Amino acid sequence: MLDFFNGLLSYRQFIPHGHCYLWQPELVGLHVVSDLLIAAAYYSLTAFLLYFVRQRHNVPFSGIFVLFGAFIIFCGTGHLMEVWTLWYPHYWLSGIVKAMTAAVSAYTAVELMPLIPKALAMPNPVLLEAANSKLENELKERLRAEEKLQERQEFLRSIYDGVANAIFVVDVLEDGTFRYGGLNPATESLTGLPSDALRGKTPSQALPPHLAEVLSQRYAECVGAGTTISYEECLPFPGEDRWWMTTLTPLYDNNGRIYRLIGTGTNITARKQAEAAVQKLNQELEIRVQQRTSELTYVNGQLLALVVERHEAQEALRESEEKYRSVVDNVKEVIFQTDAHGCWTFLNPAWAEITGFSVEESIGTTGLNYVHPDDRDRHLQLFQPLVEGKKNYCRGEIRYLTKSKNSFLSSPLSTATEGAVGYRWIEVYARLIPASDGTIIGTSGTLNDITERKAFEEALRESEELFRSAFEDAAIGIALIATDGRFLRVNRSLCDMLGYSEPELQATTIRAITHQDDLDITLKSHKRILDGDIHRFQIEKRYIHKRGHVVWIQLTNSVVQNVHGQPLYQVSQIQDITDRKRAEAEIFNALAKEKQLSELKSRFVSITSHEFRTPLTTILSAAELLEYYGHSWTEEEKLEQLHLIQAAVQQMTNLLDDILLIGRAEAGKLEFKPTIVDLIKFCRHLAAEIQLNAGTDCAIAVISNYQGITAAIDQKLLRQILSNLLINAIKYSPQGDKVTLELDCKNGEAVFQIQDRGIGIPKEDQQHLFEFFHRATNVGNISGTGLGLAIVKKCVDLHRGHISVLSEVGLGTTFRVCVPIYNQ
Repeated sequence: MLDFFNGLLSYRQFIPHGHCYLWQPELVGLHVVSDLLIAAAYYSLTAFLLYFVRQRHNVPFSGIFVLFGAFIIFCGTGHLMEVWTLWYPHYWLSGIVKAMTAAVSAYTAVELMPLIPKALAMPNPVLLEAANSKLENELKERLRAEEKLQERQEFLRSIYDGVANAIFVVDVLEDGTFRYGGLNPATESLTGLPSDALRGKTPSQALPPHLAEVLSQRYAECVGAGTTISYEECLPFPGEDRWWMTTLTPLYDNNGRIYRLIGTGTNITARKQAEAAVQKLNQELEIRVQQRTSELTYVNGQLLALVVERHEAQEALRESEEKYRSVVDNVKEVIFQTDAHGCWTFLNPAWAEITGFSVEESIGTTGLNYVHPDDRDRHLQLFQPLVEGKKNYCRGEIRYLTKSKNSFLSSPLSTATEGAVGYRWIEVYARLIPASDGTIIGTSGTLNDITERKAFEEALRESEELFRSAFEDAAIGIALIATDGRFLRVNRSLCDMLGYSEPELQATTIRAITHQDDLDITLKSHKRILDGDIHRFQIEKRYIHKRGHVVWIQLTNSVVQNVHGQPLYQVSQIQDITDRKRAEAEIFNALAKEKQLSELKSRFVSITSHEFRTPLTTILSAAELLEYYGHSWTEEEKLEQLHLIQAAVQQMTNLLDDILLIGRAEAGKLEFKPTIVDLIKFCRHLAAEIQLNAGTDCAIAVISNYQGITAAIDQKLLRQILSNLLINAIKYSPQGDKVTLELDCKNGEAVFQIQDRGIGIPKEDQQHLFEFFHRATNVGNISGTGLGLAIVKKCVDLHRGHISVLSEVGLGTTFRVCVPIYNQ
């Protein structure tokens, strides 16, 4: 073993590590200083860790801290060995230190691995801090709530313990029995019953049987009534009969069951004894009077009448005083008297009930002390005429200070009467009290509490202001309508809607501004609501604007009745729906026009297909004949077939021209281009052309009393007008008959009259005569498209002229067209 340690310490076979650095001072110094500082830091860290573990006994995983300390110690020792081997080559010892370092570090790593999940599972410090903060806030809130609850309980306990009247609690069990919940100190002192002896017991357990039965009946009576009851009763507390004024008040739980009775009792024994004493005194007095009267009958016989009269006077005076005292003590108004200096000399009990100040503390003080500081100047002004002798009474409304918390709360008043916490409105009435010599010795009067009336007046004023604001600023029209239809009140929106001022509307009625067609339903609706058949109605109707145009409105009416159910006035809500009605009308017209267009399209397809099919059939037949038999026909026969094809093509071309003309007219693209035309010459050339192309022996006669008529007219449009009318006249007239075209000039207009003696037009068709594709019902198999007269009407309208027709079935038809001679 000794040889082993000697071998560890032997270094002669090795060279120092400094030779590796060539013993350069700078390099050797750098390694020495660095290793020494690292070793010092490692030893310091170990000391800090051990100190921390020793100071924090509850630190988790303390063992791992010890292992880390050992690991750091060995690391520091390794750096010291690096310094040592620079001069002394004990490399075996240095290697052993490194091996021990490796062992400790490996063991530390093995021990650390199972601790990592536990360390990760430890709570986040941030979350712990937030949770702690939340718990602290909740704890503070709970403490504040408990403090408020404690204050409330102390407040209620002070009332419960400090009140002079008896207060007791009776719990009502589900089986209908009663159990005492507690007594206040006043009850214990007044009755002599300890609270602990009664708490939790039924009346039969805590009281004598006859007394328990009486009280249980009273409790059952309150439960049966379901409301507060009061009664007088005589009870043997404490050990003697005493009279009590008892009040029982039921309390309900969330299920509507009475679970508790709160009772209060006032000892009225003194009052009862006083009443009994008075009664007994009266009885004794009567006995003594009778005895005295009997003894002195003989001696004082002459004075008997006087004694009886005096006794009756005293009795009447006593009754009068009792009545007066009863009235004064029970009246709700304060009755007061003051001396000449304004100090109270008399106040009835109503003073304490209203102000909270006792009569005793108030007597001898001036009334001005109890007046609200803001009203004292007005109080002095109210009494000034009395003081100056200008009036013998005064009346006014003044605020008086009170102790009662049921009054209006007042801001802190440095000059107010001590103990005042609020005020109440009082109506003051005072009269002078003159002495026998005419001097004023004081005042007397009443103080009437009008606080509730003032509050009602204020609430009414606020309600009226709210109604006025809602009424005046409403976005829709609102009006109050009298039962006779007059406007009682209107808002600005209704005035703006109808163009009237408010006085103008108030001077008129609903009948006057209602559209005539809506008057019947309006009056019937108003009658029904005034008769009570309905309580509300809503209709859409028309009003007449001041400027005369119609205003569509939606009217919603309700009725306001008095307490007897009789109607006072109606409330009308009026919304302008003119734009909506206009939009509905436009939509309706658009739908009607769409429907009409659809019908026209159907008729157009039906008629044009028929009108095109006939010439197409003619063209097809002629072409097939030319194809199959043309080689054997003469030139005249071929020319005849070609003429048929040309005629069919011309017919189709005319139909297409008519359709295109109608399309341009409907699109507003049909132009009006007037030129100077000789109408007589134009009509004669047109008549000759139509007669030539018609291929019939029907003659057209042009008649005029003028040699020539010059006019600014669109020739193309005039040709359409006259050619369609003349062709129709020829088409619907018998063969060989005559058609006349009469031309005249009247009032700056050219008058064209086309007359035939054809089949005529039925009356029922004449109103649809100028509609597209309409044909009379009596045309039979006569071909036509129903476009000619529609084209005529469009062309006449472009000339700003007019057309009329006079026709009778079987006698013929006369068309009269008037167009201005000079058109721009």
